[in-house]
Amino acid sequence: MKLQDNNTFWRMSLSTVLAATLLAGCGGSSSGDDDDIESGVSGPTRATQQGEVEGVEQGDMLAFKGIPYAKPPVGELRYAAPEPAEAWETRLKATEFGGSCLQPQAEDSTFGAAGSTEDCLYLNVYQPEEANGDNAVMVWIHGGAFETGSGNAYDPAGLIDEGVVVVTINYRLGVLGFLSHPDLAAEDPNGYSGSWGLLDQQLALQWVHDNIENFGGNPDNVTIFGESAGGASVMSLVVSPTATELFDKAIVQSGAYTGSQPDQATVEGGGATFYQNLDSACSDIDCIRSLDASVIQAAQADADLDFVPSRRGDVMPDSISTALANDTYNMVPVMTGSNLDEWRLFVAIGELTRFAAGQSPEEAVLGRDDYAPEVASLLEVPETTAQMIIDNQYPLADYDNTSVAVGAVGTDAVFSCGALGQIGQMVGHNTVYAYEFTDRAAPKIIPEGNSFNLGAAHAFEIQYIFNSRESRLASLDDGGRGMTETQADLADAMTAYWANFAKSEDGNPNSTDGTGVSWPSVNSTGEMIELDPDGIATKSTTQFGDEHKCGFWGSFGSAT
Repeated sequence: MKLQDNNTFWRMSLSTVLAATLLAGCGGSSSGDDDDIESGVSGPTRATQQGEVEGVEQGDMLAFKGIPYAKPPVGELRYAAPEPAEAWETRLKATEFGGSCLQPQAEDSTFGAAGSTEDCLYLNVYQPEEANGDNAVMVWIHGGAFETGSGNAYDPAGLIDEGVVVVTINYRLGVLGFLSHPDLAAEDPNGYSGSWGLLDQQLALQWVHDNIENFGGNPDNVTIFGESAGGASVMSLVVSPTATELFDKAIVQSGAYTGSQPDQATVEGGGATFYQNLDSACSDIDCIRSLDASVIQAAQADADLDFVPSRRGDVMPDSISTALANDTYNMVPVMTGSNLDEWRLFVAIGELTRFAAGQSPEEAVLGRDDYAPEVASLLEVPETTAQMIIDNQYPLADYDNTSVAVGAVGTDAVFSCGALGQIGQMVGHNTVYAYEFTDRAAPKIIPEGNSFNLGAAHAFEIQYIFNSRESRLASLDDGGRGMTETQADLADAMTAYWANFAKSEDGNPNSTDGTGVSWPSVNSTGEMIELDPDGIATKSTTQFGDEHKCGFWGSFGSAT
């Protein structure tokens, strides 16, 4: 078994995906002048290449929601490269979000994906009122295991206060975004197919270059950033030769996965099998394109499928690890990092899921006898191998309970050491700033009820980048995050780091006036920053690697 071939992270149940990425109040539409919209009062207008759009004032920012950047990917455009949106003659009301991309059980999600539709290729632009055409641009790519999520679910108020223009995007997901079919390669003059969602992201970035100056943004200073599958998307764009001119800097939050990206033939074979298993037994692309989207949606919910950008000759000729190793990637400044307790989120969701399925609280909690089976399932290895790893590296006596122990294994194997490996590959060629988010008291993003502390789990840092300070401090009962003043101070510092990285020409997250804790590049000192409310500090990447047992995982991952 090779660790780099393990795609466990992407094979989560739908309930896991939804809970892992929803932000429980982190996103959704910001409080704005909805009364003005309903009464017909005109809002701010901007020109795009397709026509004028009318937005809305939301506090200190202007928001333009639901702007189509592509034609609806339906009919002949299902399983095809996206095409730019058609022009409109009448001013477009950009005051409400466009539909979220088709995804299973969207009606049950609080992640902003309710009412999902195949007509979903929209983006949202947020700008400071005084943006002048020279403001840095940040384009957010949402997470959700490439199966769920929406760009509509994020409130960038804090980033807007830092003077950047923010764009959030939708892209095709799941079966429609990341599978393919053998017939599609025959249609294409170059024989390419797959990674439709990644192509959507690139067209959205092209829209930004073509139009963002009219929203106060600088098209020559674009930073892409994303978390989880969004972070993996960012890394996919970093290695994509067709994205070379589309962005200038990149931020990867918990997205440095090490699993191999499937090749085009594998994705096409998966697509063929998926459609042959439908009740309609579609066997050709004409049949597939005639199916009602609801049929595909229902079938995807029952399928055990992986979704991840695939290797195709134009968009991603090589896997991420190969492109980094061969120096065949876009060598832009990169900020990258992970959270101290990433995998605890997935352990917690498993516990809540078992309880919801009818198990007693005692049965739902992982016990001593569950440790080896859980690690074996996580790593896709025999239980004997899992027990060897436990005995030599993660003895249960070192942890408060089995759940925390499994969380440590998953954090190190799937996230932390993958991030460290990518840092090592890039640092000799492009500027790299690295972080670890370590707030073990961060507000939870899933319901209460777990038997253990989730710590600084997966996705818990997103709320420190998005939202305003006011909403971060507001109590949960008032729809806020429930942060302490000290945590809100950390969030302010993190938001400033992210915005400064975007605003500076060379991708420097430090303030120009020298305030705040200095964040050194890995290139200059070999150090990374630790983001904690008790104090922001630096530590060496060597120390980080030791803490997460990356020496072991590097050896384990290269062994068969």
